Amino acid sequence: AEADSISFSNSNISNTGSFPFQSGELAIVKTPDVLIVDSENRAPAEIYRNDTAVAMERLNLRAETCCSYITALKLEKLGTIGDAYIPGVSIYKDTNGSGELEPLIDELVSEPGAFSGGSVILQFSSTQTISNFTNYYFVAYDISLLAPIGDTVGVGVSDSASVTLMDGTDTVSFVAAPIESNLSVVNIPPSTVTRSEEHTSELQSH
Repeated sequence: AEADSISFSNSNISNTGSFPFQSGELAIVKTPDVLIVDSENRAPAEIYRNDTAVAMERLNLRAETCCSYITALKLEKLGTIGDAYIPGVSIYKDTNGSGELEPLIDELVSEPGAFSGGSVILQFSSTQTISNFTNYYFVAYDISLLAPIGDTVGVGVSDSASVTLMDGTDTVSFVAAPIESNLSVVNIPPSTVTRSEEHTSELQSH
């Protein structure tokens, strides 16, 4: 407003400034939050050659107050299996609230990854917003057709440094660290064992 457009009824009020005027700009800063990380084992007792999208661990994530934003997650390979026999490592988001991995329904939210030197950093396809309600994410493996029978395989998340947050003011708190799944034992798929047994039985009958 221009100076002559404002009138004062109190003669004691004076204006020594100039018009028009505006305040300085203030940055809107997110309130620091804490990302709470819990987990539940999902590794099966046996994992089969050529399996895909096998859930190994469920991550239960929530923000303490409002929201946190995750951009990447570092995973550690556990067990005796070699890196090359896990050609695919991925993260799915539980989109229907079942609490279990359903690859045809749940959303694949990570870029493709594979272990190198026993670890992998998976980048999320888009920043994941974690609310103050529990959000479920699954770490899943693809297993090579050539994986050695009897080898063991699992997954781990070492500590808070394994979680990359978009906002540098937020912190990460593990309910229990490190996170480690059970170990699954590599085996031949049941259908393959059945066909082999049937073939052996036929040979013995002749």
